[in-house]
Amino acid sequence: MKQSLSLNQRQLLKVSPQLQQAIRLLQLSSLELTQELHSACESNAMLEWNDDTNQTDEDVNFEEPLMDTSDGDNADEAFDEDGEEVESHNSTAELDSLSEALINDPGIDLSAIEGRSDIEWSETYAGEVVAASPNADILDLQTYRTTLSDHLMEQIELANLTEQQRLMAQFVVDFLDEDGYLRHSIQEISEDLSSLTGTDEQGLELGLKTIQSMNPPGVGARNLRECLRLQLREFEAASPVHELALQLVDECFDALTARNYEHMQRVTNADSDELDVAIELIRSLNPRPGASFCSIDASYVVPDVVIRKVKGEWIVDLNDDALPSVRINPLYKQCMDQMEAGSQKSLLQKQHREAKAILEGLKHRRLTLLKTAAAIVSEQQAFFEQGDSAMRPLLRSDIARTVGMHESTISRITTHKYLDSPRGIYELSYFFSSHVLTNQGNEVSSRAIKAIIRKLTSEENPGMPLSDSAIALHLRKQNIRIARRTVAKYRESLSIPASRLRQA
Repeated sequence: MKQSLSLNQRQLLKVSPQLQQAIRLLQLSSLELTQELHSACESNAMLEWNDDTNQTDEDVNFEEPLMDTSDGDNADEAFDEDGEEVESHNSTAELDSLSEALINDPGIDLSAIEGRSDIEWSETYAGEVVAASPNADILDLQTYRTTLSDHLMEQIELANLTEQQRLMAQFVVDFLDEDGYLRHSIQEISEDLSSLTGTDEQGLELGLKTIQSMNPPGVGARNLRECLRLQLREFEAASPVHELALQLVDECFDALTARNYEHMQRVTNADSDELDVAIELIRSLNPRPGASFCSIDASYVVPDVVIRKVKGEWIVDLNDDALPSVRINPLYKQCMDQMEAGSQKSLLQKQHREAKAILEGLKHRRLTLLKTAAAIVSEQQAFFEQGDSAMRPLLRSDIARTVGMHESTISRITTHKYLDSPRGIYELSYFFSSHVLTNQGNEVSSRAIKAIIRKLTSEENPGMPLSDSAIALHLRKQNIRIARRTVAKYRESLSIPASRLRQA
């Protein structure tokens, strides 16, 4: 092969550490942000907690410009240990670039950059939808993890799918049980939905493959063998032990469950040590991938946003008590300005730039949170007036278009951020829900449908409780196109027993 030199151009997305940090601040909860700033204050002499009532021009005062360009002539100079001037980046230019990048909202997926998985979502609300009184006991609040359905719907929304692929994947999600398994055959689902949507088995098969490629690994499996196989295929680097484990699941599953080592050795030609390692790998897999979304945590939250109705209008305010306040240390700033060039001045200048980048990131986080919460409240005013039954179907992409940001940014800023309203405390992600079509082509939020189901079962005759088919028929009379199995899934998610168990 002949060697040669060639030139080519290509575009690359480079994310500076400052921009990574600013975007990561968006997804931190109030507690996590406080811990992050504690660590920053300990490692950066230029950053301190703002405990004073008199703020300087570089405090976290979000009503005035944060950018300080009056560092003096020597502000952007850096020196090595021998006092020789060396090249350094202009701090003002860096922060200007950071500010511009944040405003343009690149929607960068930091989980891909940092190799981190998506963090779990939770919803906080007071069981039944009732008007909260000023004397409401905080112990009445419970923190719920998001459902598996919501977790998958979020991934479907952010995935690059056609409208038909998205619809098929959503149908499959509706039929998953709490463990993440699909207990119904594709043929059964197709027959159940054909009269409502005209879907076919081929489309549902593609929708199932889409779900099986999502997180958590193993979701959408039709049996334990398929669940284990899906998880084993998630390993990025194939190795002999992974291949042996996959072979055991595919070819020796019955022998594996019966612990028939002789049969497994005969089929795989593996020795006992290799089998032990492969079996241990299989044991480390999760046989119930959706179970982690069903548990209830007893915990307390501090709302990040507070809304109240004033003269017929809903007013959105940030809870400043939940947001930590930091500032540039004025004493160290003054010392830096008065110091002569040298290694100590260079260190302080570097820390000064890092501190200002943190302040700029905090400003962006605060403004993004306020804009997003205001947009959600504007879209869901009927919910705050009437309750769950009036909730509108809402996607993160809808809010992203409203505020002019990327969907991933909306996803981050609504994670573990809570809103205090007259109806209780809710996570911002609570207001996003999937939808069901009406006969007129309109959309109804799945949460609104759940509220209707809850109301119907609470008002039913105890001697003749409503079956899932009767509930589906009642909803169809309200022009809501919904299948019986979907009603059963919603009923189970509300912890409402089947009709035979509700009969007095």
